[in-house]
Amino acid sequence: MENLEEYKMGLIGHISSHDNDTLLVALEENTDLNILLAESKEYEILYSKACTYMNTDSLYILRDHGFDIEGIHYELIYEDEHDNWQNSPLAIAFNRFDVDMMCVLLGMGFKASCPVCIDMCCPTTCIVYSMLTVNYEKIGLKNLERIIKASDRSEVLASFEKYINRIHTNVERLDIIFEIICKCVPIVELSNVSFTVDNIVFVTDLVSGGFVDLDIILEKTVNFLMGSYIYDIFAGERRFNIPASEEMKDIIIFLIDLGADTDKVITLKFSFFKTTLPDSPDRSGSCGSLIEILRSVIKNRDDTTDSIFFGGEGGLISDMFENIIELYEHVIKSKRMGFISKRIRGTGDEEDVDFVTDTIVNVESGIFASIMKYVV
Repeated sequence: MENLEEYKMGLIGHISSHDNDTLLVALEENTDLNILLAESKEYEILYSKACTYMNTDSLYILRDHGFDIEGIHYELIYEDEHDNWQNSPLAIAFNRFDVDMMCVLLGMGFKASCPVCIDMCCPTTCIVYSMLTVNYEKIGLKNLERIIKASDRSEVLASFEKYINRIHTNVERLDIIFEIICKCVPIVELSNVSFTVDNIVFVTDLVSGGFVDLDIILEKTVNFLMGSYIYDIFAGERRFNIPASEEMKDIIIFLIDLGADTDKVITLKFSFFKTTLPDSPDRSGSCGSLIEILRSVIKNRDDTTDSIFFGGEGGLISDMFENIIELYEHVIKSKRMGFISKRIRGTGDEEDVDFVTDTIVNVESGIFASIMKYVV
């Protein structure tokens, strides 16, 4: 083991002095010690020293001689996050704002998260996210593009999603960043995007362009409409920059008209409203299709407004119910219109067709079912 420590210090000396020829010879002549050093998981310091002394060529030499990048730093990150952050190669380049070195490290597969990001449970969005936010002006658009190209695709998208969802988003910056990402990432699929007060127009454009899964964002928005994320019920005001219930109703209608599946089962994480829906398979909430959720909320309206928690009908909850009723009516109409359009053909002028469809759409459910028996 002493020989291994001496060997490691010798490698560090070659790296620090930029003596890469001697480094290469040492690595090729000591394959057994290379294996032992790799197995010890104590070779990150070799990369860190290469970054400290800006010896880029030595990074490739180390990688090509068995010192696996995936075996260091981020596998051990929770053991001592502050030391791991300070000593990681990417952090060294980041703290010096050495864009060239950062791009090399990111391209090789290095990752690093500062303790703050780890504590916030978003370790994959540290370096790139900082370039989209606090370091955006400093990095410049050309260097931002270089970093995005060099970074892992999933981490770029996760960072961008986080930025979209943050409060007080700079919409102009969103457009610029999205254009750069589209140039650098072949397929852009955003699965963790939500509507906020600030980003409604931008996210609407993303959804319309097919960059966001309709069913996923429908489920998120329904949860926002129904759940505790939105309202501080005791203060009687919205929080977390989530759109008001009427805006969310309009957003959901937009998603439905765009083709979101209203029959797909949604997991309702929490609801202010009384429902009689079954538990989701993982018991993380109740579940049902959008129609089933809305119907159950409306059916149990009296139980909700009469509860001690809400203290009677009126105000915030009453307004929310009106939006839910309007949404339910739109969903029913959309489904019936699709059902009718497959059966009514050649009935005459467009005015006649509109009269027939509008009249049928607005009847009671039982009457609608009876009429459909005779419509060809």
